[in-house]
Amino acid sequence: VIVAGVQPVQAKNSVTSATIKDMENQISKAEKEMKELKNSLSDVKGLVKKLENEKSNLKNYVEQLDATLAVVEAKIVDLEGQITEKEADIADTQKQLEEAKNVEANQYESMRKRIKTSYETNEYHVLEQILSARSFHDLLNRITYEEEVVKYEKQKLDEFIANKEYIALCEKQLQVEKEYLDAVKVSVQNEQAAVEELIDVKRVEIEKYENNISTQEKAIKEYEADIAEQNEIIKQLEKAVEEEKERIKKQNGLVLTYDGGTFHFPLESY
Repeated sequence: VIVAGVQPVQAKNSVTSATIKDMENQISKAEKEMKELKNSLSDVKGLVKKLENEKSNLKNYVEQLDATLAVVEAKIVDLEGQITEKEADIADTQKQLEEAKNVEANQYESMRKRIKTSYETNEYHVLEQILSARSFHDLLNRITYEEEVVKYEKQKLDEFIANKEYIALCEKQLQVEKEYLDAVKVSVQNEQAAVEELIDVKRVEIEKYENNISTQEKAIKEYEADIAEQNEIIKQLEKAVEEEKERIKKQNGLVLTYDGGTFHFPLESY
């Protein structure tokens, strides 16, 4: 039977209930909140990824600094070895210089005494050589010998003086080299201190990144928990809506709706 002004509607589309509408509003609200939570979760995950990349870059930089520091420390060790060798060379050279000075002084004293004695006894010495010579040739040989001895002693004295001066120059050169190595060592040590300070700064930054990442990861877990909770609420509401619809169907049967009210079948007058 068709009643004028009334249109038949499928039961599942015609079920109306304030409770259902209220629950559907709650579902819509929960879905909106879950969407916002997912967006926030996505933002936080993006931030964590960015922080992880920045931390990774910092760690790579610190590794490079560690390698640089290792090179600098190796330089310092090498310089310390060179300085130790130079100090040993200087000590050895100073010893040689002292010995050369003593030899020079002894040679000079010996030569001075010989010249003095020769001068003081020159007349007697010459007369003795003349009288004791077996021949004129022998006399010339003795005089030549004396001259050669004096010449040799002077030559040796000159050599000792030259050697002493050379050793003194060597000592001076070694001192200059040691001063240079000391200066280089100070420079490298300053470089080491600067690198170590920079490493400490970057490690502090890494620690801050790690703390920030830890905080954000905690936030991710909280967002995930909230999303799971909202998802469960939505499921429960959807289940409640379906149960409410089923209850109304069972209670009312087929329902037709129009602007003036609701008709139920079967009608008593028919």
